[in-house]
Amino acid sequence: MKKDNCKYCEKKSCAVEQLNDMQLWQITKKSHSASYLYGDILFEQEAKVDKIIYIKSGIVKEYIKMSDGSEHIYRIVKAPSYLGFVANQNNQQLIYSISALSYIDACLIDTDLFNQLIEENGKFAREIINSLVQNEFYAYYSNIGLKHRNVNGRVADALLFLSSHVYQNTEFELDLTRSELASLVGASRENVTRVLSYLQDINIIKLNKRNFQILDTDRLKGIKENG
Repeated sequence: MKKDNCKYCEKKSCAVEQLNDMQLWQITKKSHSASYLYGDILFEQEAKVDKIIYIKSGIVKEYIKMSDGSEHIYRIVKAPSYLGFVANQNNQQLIYSISALSYIDACLIDTDLFNQLIEENGKFAREIINSLVQNEFYAYYSNIGLKHRNVNGRVADALLFLSSHVYQNTEFELDLTRSELASLVGASRENVTRVLSYLQDINIIKLNKRNFQILDTDRLKGIKENG
């Protein structure tokens, strides 16, 4: 693993920008660069957190392995983001696994130093909390939606989220497989495929394998709300 100087990193987080020169030297000394490919595991479910992972680029999924061997995707997280922080603060095992959905450029940070910086630097701590709140918001919102929308609404909701929050474009190449998209919305792969075909037939989206284009955002929002 390669060690970079955090002070001069072009992808350093808003939190790290709040550190003084001594703290930047400390975090440089006790962190390493790492990269992950699609499918690589960053954290295993029920493992103790022995590092904080800051993803500088890429997308990951947080998912729970069920007793029958299936998985339920809890949420999609895009860079920049800190992973493992909550479990580390509570000295608990992770309740989910985290794996890469794309190429990931990351930093692995020593947990003891990370906790020390939170105690020493209030501005650093505030930025970490802001990052956590942003990531938790959609997870909370989407779980509420799953309980009150039919499968058409859930698929529409997922596509709007991916377009606006993950890819920030109405045209994107989806990093999730159809099975992963089905897991995210809590439906079968067959039902998700059926809904996608329906949305394409009525000219709301255009599909070409993993390439998606949202043609009519307003109508897609209407299906999200009304099914």
